[in-house]
Amino acid sequence: MNDPFLNLYQENFLSGFCKGPKTKEYFDRILAEFPDYKSSSLYEEWKDLKIARLGFGCYRVTRENENHRDALSYALKSGVNLVDTSSNYADGASESLVGDVIRGLNASGEISREEIFVVTKIGYIQGRNMILADGLEKNGHEFPEVTFYSDDCWHSIHPEFLEDQLERSRKRLGLSVIDGLLLHNPEYFLMDREHHGVPEDKAKKEYYERRENAFRFLEKKRNEGIIRYYGISSNTFPVSSDAYSFTSLKAVWEISEKIRIENNLVDSGFSIIQFPANLYETGFVHEKNNDGISISSLAKEKGLLTLVNRPLNAAGKKGGMTRLAIYPSGDSEDRLEKFVSALGEFENDCFSALGIEETKDTFGTIIGENKDKFGNAEHLHFALNRSIIPVIRNLLERVGKLDLEKKYYNNYLKILNQGIGILEEYVIANSAKKLLPLQNALGERIPSLAGKPLSRQAVTCLLGSDGIGTVLIGMRKKEYVEDMIAIFRDSIPVISEENLIDCSSYSN
Repeated sequence: MNDPFLNLYQENFLSGFCKGPKTKEYFDRILAEFPDYKSSSLYEEWKDLKIARLGFGCYRVTRENENHRDALSYALKSGVNLVDTSSNYADGASESLVGDVIRGLNASGEISREEIFVVTKIGYIQGRNMILADGLEKNGHEFPEVTFYSDDCWHSIHPEFLEDQLERSRKRLGLSVIDGLLLHNPEYFLMDREHHGVPEDKAKKEYYERRENAFRFLEKKRNEGIIRYYGISSNTFPVSSDAYSFTSLKAVWEISEKIRIENNLVDSGFSIIQFPANLYETGFVHEKNNDGISISSLAKEKGLLTLVNRPLNAAGKKGGMTRLAIYPSGDSEDRLEKFVSALGEFENDCFSALGIEETKDTFGTIIGENKDKFGNAEHLHFALNRSIIPVIRNLLERVGKLDLEKKYYNNYLKILNQGIGILEEYVIANSAKKLLPLQNALGERIPSLAGKPLSRQAVTCLLGSDGIGTVLIGMRKKEYVEDMIAIFRDSIPVISEENLIDCSSYSN
């Protein structure tokens, strides 16, 4: 069968892996180039490596976007030497972009492959992997132990699937060795079993048996020199131990120790964990879910590298997602007003030319009446999909039937797509205003954060928390990189559990 990922593979493998002496050279060079950086804020020492406190998160990063390419290159040149991606980010194209950039910088001599710590993740069967799985099934062979969570989301961590996916990740990255390989959200198995009413103790027993089989496979790949370290990325590491889908770090650690002892290993390859954490989701310190110990404390005790995701995208207690950043609203409001005015003129000309009677169900009138009713971007997208787009689609169909030359229709479609982006910018900026009290409260609670942008305050609070190694940030534009690397210039305050302010009252 044809390989659905063929156009995403690099032409060959770049040898080498992240090495301690090379990371020292990297940060010596960075500190010489940026003398205002503080080394204690820039990196931490882990094993024999120096790892940046900020990592480049590659969710929603793709090979086709030049802004993403430029931002990653800029970040790597500015002191960010950890990159986190996944086999399912951008359906594989995220890994390809990471490979493109690293290989390009290595070829130019600007940055060595051995200075960068590359993490990727495996587990999801979506998109092209779904095509691959369907093809295998038609040929009488399918991946074992697949969790069919939904029609468009399957999952597996069976060694046979991991073997296949590891090789494809290496080809997309174009790297002979992957520094960190993580099982990506294995708790899908538990969520599926809970949905089907399977007793929790039975499901948990099989859950950890599958972890053990996966770890044995990953130790084998580590011995072969294909990966350096491995671990788990799970959204349920920091949740209550009473939750059905809870993933116990203590249980996972005991599995890794069992395998280490059986194989007479000095150290286990299980060395990295990843989980969500932010000002709203503080389970990483407040949930004592490992025999009275938090996940961050236990990870520190065991010498694990902890990677934090979603530092700026917080799930509220009442549901919904809050973006922990405040953007200037003046430009977005002005842009929206100008857009609505221009749209109104176009719609009048279009309807008049095509003989369409006056209607209130236009995008311009909908925006004018509802622009301040959307609580956040998530609310906007729900309304767009549920009610606004269906109404506008009907109007477009009327335009399309009357506009035989498609003169107005094509322009209208283009303007509408542009308008959705402008409206989203406005909603994000408008909802961010509600977070000003939180920004002020953080400045009062932690004086060194006073006057800082909320995005930097939020990330700094994580970096100052005990047991947190690297915070992963989706810096898809150079200006996002600029905003974040400013943290390297400030001292990171020590953040106690008490300093982590209760943000529930600030939720949108």
